[in-house]
Amino acid sequence: MKRLKVLVIGNRVPWPLKDGGAIATYNMLLGLSQLGIEIHFVTLNTKKHFVDAATIQKAFSFCKEVKTYEIDTSLSAFKALLNLFSKRSYHIERFTDNGFTQLIQSTIDQEQFDLIHFESLFVTQYVQWIQTQKGVGKNSTPCIYRSHNIEYKIWELLAQTTKNPIKRWYLKLLAKRLKTFETTISKRFEAIVCISPIDLKDCQTWGLKAQLLQLPGGIVANHETTISPNDTLYHLAYMNWMPNQEAMEWFQSEVWPIVHKQHPSVHFYMAGKGMPDRYFKWNTTHFHVQGEVESANEFAKDKGILVVPLNSGSGIRMKTIEAMMEGKAVVTTLIGANGLTVEKDKDCLIAHDAPSFAEALSQLILNPELRTKIAENGQLTALKNYENTAVSSAWKTLYEGLIH
Repeated sequence: MKRLKVLVIGNRVPWPLKDGGAIATYNMLLGLSQLGIEIHFVTLNTKKHFVDAATIQKAFSFCKEVKTYEIDTSLSAFKALLNLFSKRSYHIERFTDNGFTQLIQSTIDQEQFDLIHFESLFVTQYVQWIQTQKGVGKNSTPCIYRSHNIEYKIWELLAQTTKNPIKRWYLKLLAKRLKTFETTISKRFEAIVCISPIDLKDCQTWGLKAQLLQLPGGIVANHETTISPNDTLYHLAYMNWMPNQEAMEWFQSEVWPIVHKQHPSVHFYMAGKGMPDRYFKWNTTHFHVQGEVESANEFAKDKGILVVPLNSGSGIRMKTIEAMMEGKAVVTTLIGANGLTVEKDKDCLIAHDAPSFAEALSQLILNPELRTKIAENGQLTALKNYENTAVSSAWKTLYEGLIH
C-alpha cells in the first residue's frame, strides 16, 4: 500500500508542549509520522507563540517538511473597532492573511496530497480558497477539520459570567459572529473530528453532510511514572486564555480561602505561560505564583493534586489527561471534566461550586489512601483511552477511509 501524503494546516507552531492545544497537535503529528504517514506541516507562526527556525527543525524532524508564515494575531483595539462595522468574526480575521494563502498554494502546487487536514477553526477559512482551485478539494482531495473546541460556546459562557454590561454585550457579539462562521464553514469539509463527545453532539445539530466523529487528543505515556501523590496542590495551564484566567480568579477568591482556613499548612502552586502580572500579587507563604516554568514535568513531579477549576470552555483538558497519566489526583468542575472519559469519584473528583470544590480538596488532603486510589484509577483510565499510539491508529484509519 502506498504511503499516504497529508498536508496539515495549522494556526500556530505547537511548541513548547506547555498547553493542551500544543500537546494535542504535536502528538497527532508525531503519532501519524510514526505510523508511516508523510506529513507536510504548513502553519502560521504567530507573534504570541513564535518559535524560531532552529527549534522547529529540531522539534519537528519527524515531519517531511515544515513551512511557517509569521503573523501577528494580537488583539488590536483599532482593528476591533473597525470590525464592529462589518459582519465578520474578529477572531477569524486575526488569522487571515493573503501571504499564508500563497504559501499554501505553492505547497499544493509542488506536491500531490492524498488529504488536507485543517488543525483548528482559526485556519478553516483557507478551505474556501483551496476548494476553488482546479483539481483540488471539489474534485479530488478530501478536506478534514479537527475541532479543538466549539469556539463560540466559550465566548457565550464568558459573556454569561461577565458583570460589566458593555463587555457582556461585546462578548455576545463576538460569540454570535463566531457561531455564524463556525457553523457555516463546517459545511465545506468531508469530515469533522471533535476532541470531545459533547462537542460532537453540538456539531450533530448543525445539519452537516460531513462525516462526524470524535477522537481525543493523544498523550505520549511516561511508563516510568509511579503513584505517590502528596497533598501539595497545583495548577498548570496557558494563562493567556481567558477561561483559565476566569478559573484562577474564582479559585483564588472563592475556593482557596476555605481550603487555607481548613488546612493552613497546605501549599498551592500555579504556573503557566502568559501569566498576568496582577496574579503575582496573590503570592503568600502558602499560595505561590511562579509564571512560566522551564519544564512542566519538573514543576509538577513533586506535587500530588491537580486543580482544574474551569467554569467556561469547550473541548477537553489535555493537561488534565496528562496529569492523570502521570499519576496525579485531580479535582475539577463539570466544565473541566467536559468530554473526558472519566467516572466521577473514581477517576477524579468533580465539584459544582466553591464549597464543594473546597470539600473535594479537603477529602484528598486528609485521606492519603483516597488520593492514591483516585490517582491509580485516573492513570488506568487515561492510559486506556488517551495513549497516543492508539489514538494515532484511529486517525490513520479515518484518513484511509476518506481516501479510498
